Amino acid sequence: MMDNSVRRMPRTMFRTTRSSCSEPVPMEKRHSTKDQIMVWIGFGYVVTGLVVGGQIGGQGGAGLPPLTAFLSVALWDGVFCFS
Repeated sequence: MMDNSVRRMPRTMFRTTRSSCSEPVPMEKRHSTKDQIMVWIGFGYVVTGLVVGGQIGGQGGAGLPPLTAFLSVALWDGVFCFS
């Protein structure tokens, strides 16, 4: 006969101390507003890179072959960064 019981994780893995839920983050552990803004700017670059990669790769394999895609990105980066 098959055992249909659900395996549960030990409760100790999910316990948090009461102080970690009720106390604010100490000032020395906080990140500055500038750091948080830089993270959001970086997120914008990631999304843009994904869009460009999707356009180069095409949908369903209809894009450039990998070597040609790499060379086109390298050429554009070379022109864009060193001009």
